Amino acid sequence: MIRLFSMVVLLLVAFSTTAGDRLPPQVEVESLVAGVRCGDAGMGVRWLSRGDIYQRFADDDRHLLLISMGQQSSAGYSLTLLSTTAPLVDGVVSLQVAWNSPPADMMVAQVVTEPCLVLALKRQTYEGVQVLDVHGKLKVSLSRSSPQ
Repeated sequence: MIRLFSMVVLLLVAFSTTAGDRLPPQVEVESLVAGVRCGDAGMGVRWLSRGDIYQRFADDDRHLLLISMGQQSSAGYSLTLLSTTAPLVDGVVSLQVAWNSPPADMMVAQVVTEPCLVLALKRQTYEGVQVLDVHGKLKVSLSRSSPQ
């Protein structure tokens, strides 16, 4: 009986270690700015480079990334980072972001906005970025490698 118990415990430990090893590495992500007027009229994602207005947040330890919802015809739209860690699979980091819109019955200002999110990621080489919504559906992606 003790021998059977020992075998079961050994198998459980071995299986749990193997399952844990299959989890992708995680990248730390920090939300720096959630704005309504970022200058990107189109929906998309891009690495920020020298000369961008948000470079004041840049340092040698991280890359900056801008996610844009595109031009909206009223207030009430925003982007929110859902997790401060993101899986990194085959060099592609997957970020989960809430794409918020105002309720249909809400009174909002009729003003053109360009909701965006500026994120900081640990400086390393990324082969691409995927931005997923709360349901895991791909919203935008970037296949260009991160700046050096």
